[in-house]
Amino acid sequence: MFFALANEKWTLQLVVQRTSLELGKLAKLPAEYVPVEYSPFSKTARLERKPFQRTLARIQSFQPELIFFAPINPSFLEETLCEAFPEISKGGFKVLSDFWPNEGLKNPHELVKRYSFAIPVGFDEPDCLSLNRAAEFFLGRSVSLKPFRFHKKAPPTVIDSSSPIALCPGSRLGDYFRGWGEGSWIRELALLEKETNQSFLFLGTKSESASNREIFRRLPGQKRHANLTGRHKNLSALCATLSTCQAYVGKDCGMLHLAGALGLPVLGVYGGGHWGRFLPNADRFVVLTSAVPCRGCNWRCHLPEPVCVRGLPEGSLLQGWKALGSLKQGERKIMEFEPSGKMASLIRPAGDYPVRCHEERRAALRVQRELILSQPFSRWLGRFFR
Repeated sequence: MFFALANEKWTLQLVVQRTSLELGKLAKLPAEYVPVEYSPFSKTARLERKPFQRTLARIQSFQPELIFFAPINPSFLEETLCEAFPEISKGGFKVLSDFWPNEGLKNPHELVKRYSFAIPVGFDEPDCLSLNRAAEFFLGRSVSLKPFRFHKKAPPTVIDSSSPIALCPGSRLGDYFRGWGEGSWIRELALLEKETNQSFLFLGTKSESASNREIFRRLPGQKRHANLTGRHKNLSALCATLSTCQAYVGKDCGMLHLAGALGLPVLGVYGGGHWGRFLPNADRFVVLTSAVPCRGCNWRCHLPEPVCVRGLPEGSLLQGWKALGSLKQGERKIMEFEPSGKMASLIRPAGDYPVRCHEERRAALRVQRELILSQPFSRWLGRFFR
């Protein structure tokens, strides 16, 4: 979407987290990049009396004619920008359902009333379609956005077994969603390595190191695998390593989408929290997931275990790998499994749980911020108790 605007001579300023900043520069997208001081989703920003001050100053000096909030889930940053720049035209997406989770202090249905424009989307709509709709809104014509690829060369038509499979299965601290679980990954990867004699290359961030290391350590064929989790200093180095791999296998995360943008075939294990929004944009992909009625909870799970992924049966990863190898260029496949046994017995209607969970969380955060703003030294003390 950003390249489509840049090609039409739009002058862009991208306000992003540092990882996304590096990604934009790696993609050679012509824009001014503004790193956000804090993660818009973190508690730290809400403990500041005047959050995002450097960011606001950079935006002010840019003198934008329009501000567009690209994430579908608004955050505390969007709320701050609405307050700071009331005179500038601004807008974003509007989810067409009562349930619209966000990471801010306000109900997003109230926040969108302050927008100058709102682009209607479904909460379970793939993000690539939402961004395509945004490009059409800005350019005033029909637009067909092609998936971005780092390499312009044609991707391989067959999987090269001489190269390792890139893996990122481990959970990380701070996830709402704990994924398939280390035990399940160990079981499934052991089946994959036994059946295919493939070598694995574990990749990921430092926060995923402990989990990836545990999975790596317990694989029977450990000697033919390698673990480089947390060892890459930047995305450029990570992309260079990923480019040497034959495919990506692992959880739905940034690594999966980076692999897809590098042209690798992708086998992804998906839960239901964001179901539909972040499906791979790879040239060939297979997605494994469990069919549950409570998809779209935004990871506020009402069950004792996330059945949407832990309901996958034994051997499903190997099935997915075989399916990936049989796909032709441009083919995609979603493999849905019905939970059985213990997992099937856990399923029950979600009711209003996700909505109530988000409302309670927003209310608690509002109380916390009001306390910070009303008491001297509260911000300083809050740093020690967050």
